[in-house]
Amino acid sequence: MFVKKIFNRIHNGEGKELNTAFILILLGIIIVSASGIRLYQVLFDETEAPLFLQQEGLVQVATYEQAQNYLEQDYPLPTELFDSSISVIGVYTEAAEYYDQDTLVIAYEKNGWRFVQVLYVPNTSIEKELNKYIAKAVETVSINEATAYLVDVVGEYYQCIESQTEGIPGICTLTRSLLLPYEDTVIVLSADGPNASNGELITMAKSITNK
Repeated sequence: MFVKKIFNRIHNGEGKELNTAFILILLGIIIVSASGIRLYQVLFDETEAPLFLQQEGLVQVATYEQAQNYLEQDYPLPTELFDSSISVIGVYTEAAEYYDQDTLVIAYEKNGWRFVQVLYVPNTSIEKELNKYIAKAVETVSINEATAYLVDVVGEYYQCIESQTEGIPGICTLTRSLLLPYEDTVIVLSADGPNASNGELITMAKSITNK
């Protein structure tokens, strides 16, 4: 209504000042609108969701052999993969807010979607890692004589983002995590949305430590 009144006054010949003011107002609206659209795209653009938590020192590679160039220790990998394969591997080479140095994370892909994420957290305890979760439910599971913990992270509510980039899998919220102690490391296997069952997580975990 305000802009309409100015527009009418301009057409009635009430001066260049109003014309200039009207143009400035329009420019302001355009700039604010464009900035808002760009901010929305940055915050919510589905194609920009990263596979891994971003922090200083993260190095991403394609194979475990390449990852070993950045690791100070060797980690056992699962051998039972349910027809999934490694999509990308991340190595955190520096200690920072979320992960310590030498933390390893592997995304396994199946049918164009992340299937399971396997996280290796060094120099920690199962109690410390469990305290990081606000869980819906926790169930104990026996894995090759070790006590593991199956954590329901989000219940039935999750979201999925289909990838728009070739070679990058779509991802869902990590819904369930199996925490397995292994020497001074805790191995966390997490299901991507509904893509891996609890039984598949348990079987993959057993294949890690059954060497």
